[in-house]
Amino acid sequence: MTTTLSGIGEIFDGPHATPKRLTSGSKTFLNISSLNQGRLDLDQSDWISDDEFTKWTRRVTPQPGDLLFSYETRLGEAALMPTGIDACLGRRMALLRPDTTVVDSQFLLYFWMSPYFKQLIDQRAIHGATVDRIPLSELGDWPVTLPTLKDQHAIAEVLGALDEKIAANSRTMLISQQLIMSMYQSLPTEGGAHLQDITVVRKNKSEPEEIEPNETYIGLEHLTRRSIWANKTGIGSDATSTKSIFHTGDTLFGKLRPYFHKVAIAPTSGVCSTDILVLSPTINELSPLVLAAANDDATVERAVQNSNGTRMPRAKWADISTTPVPNPDATETKHFCAKADELIDLCRSLIVESRTLAATRDELLPLLMSGKITVADAEKRIAE
Repeated sequence: MTTTLSGIGEIFDGPHATPKRLTSGSKTFLNISSLNQGRLDLDQSDWISDDEFTKWTRRVTPQPGDLLFSYETRLGEAALMPTGIDACLGRRMALLRPDTTVVDSQFLLYFWMSPYFKQLIDQRAIHGATVDRIPLSELGDWPVTLPTLKDQHAIAEVLGALDEKIAANSRTMLISQQLIMSMYQSLPTEGGAHLQDITVVRKNKSEPEEIEPNETYIGLEHLTRRSIWANKTGIGSDATSTKSIFHTGDTLFGKLRPYFHKVAIAPTSGVCSTDILVLSPTINELSPLVLAAANDDATVERAVQNSNGTRMPRAKWADISTTPVPNPDATETKHFCAKADELIDLCRSLIVESRTLAATRDELLPLLMSGKITVADAEKRIAE
């Protein structure tokens, strides 16, 4: 079936302004950072008051199954609106409310992220000097060719199975983090030890010409708020300036705008932004203790309170180095490190598995969309 985007749903954009945002609440303010490779990352969202929410939803209130997308910068990013969330659209955000008699919502998400549609965006977007933009007034006229609704359901089901496994891995990682932090916070802090007693700050640097193109690169944009897992990374060719060197098991502490609470364990060796402190344990066995201590709310709050700068505050190692930590020689602490290390190893393997699943999904997506392989063929490849 060949039609247009307006033929498969109704398009709405958000207010062309920004409300006063809160750090907590019940009404979510969605922004383009909330869109994360086909999923809605609420950790990257903010909150607004009930009064602001009423104003910001006069034009449209996102509903479950709506396709959320960015029409300025980060073009091609999208996610489906989940259930159980009161949310409003932020600037540069829009949604397509699908006609489910014509298009499957999950299929629409995969279609939006397909190479075909990305090529269409590249052809029809307005390419400005600073940002690229989808002209919403013309978007409804963009042509789309869709398989039958039955085939859409089948494609969405086979690709959705991969995404469900990725989501299950993410839930396991979240539970693992909660368990690690719960175990850490139950440890006694008597003993007079401090973060600086179990940590060495790595200060080795690499210049762009010294970095291998495929080397792991981690910037602040790759770290998720309040997640100790660095499951998003870049590559060395993305590095255009001096970077810090890190090794597997180091803790990466975001020192720029520390209130974003970006603290994660390095999944492998590589280079990172110099706006990240690289905290290395004095001995490998203490890696989980350094991670948990650096990620603790009290440590991050120290960094926030002592950071310098108004618009772009930065924390220093000295701001958090004297944070009290449990006695590293205590039996309870050693037990914690051993248990936490098992969970960290598990989650490292889940990160690798999820990347493999995502690569399989991305490989199958254009083949299914173009009809080069059937759903049965895709299922065989996944089973292999």
